[in-house]
Amino acid sequence: MNTLALPTSRLLTTEEAANYLNISKEFLKRMRYGKTTGVVGPVYVKFGSQPRYDRRDLDRWVDYYRTNEGQTQATQSH
Repeated sequence: MNTLALPTSRLLTTEEAANYLNISKEFLKRMRYGKTTGVVGPVYVKFGSQPRYDRRDLDRWVDYYRTNEGQTQATQSH
């Protein structure tokens, strides 16, 4: 089994963020440059030429795109 260790830093590189989100690095880059349709990528900060993703922003991004599939009406209304 191939397992990846999660980084301990709050700010993640593009590769670490892609691994954290379980998406490809290329897809994350395309979202950053607006080259995808329908999905706005997560917020990032730039130090020099290197973008960094705050783990908390990645979690908020996932929460924003979360769907209600599989939930009952009672849980959707809360």
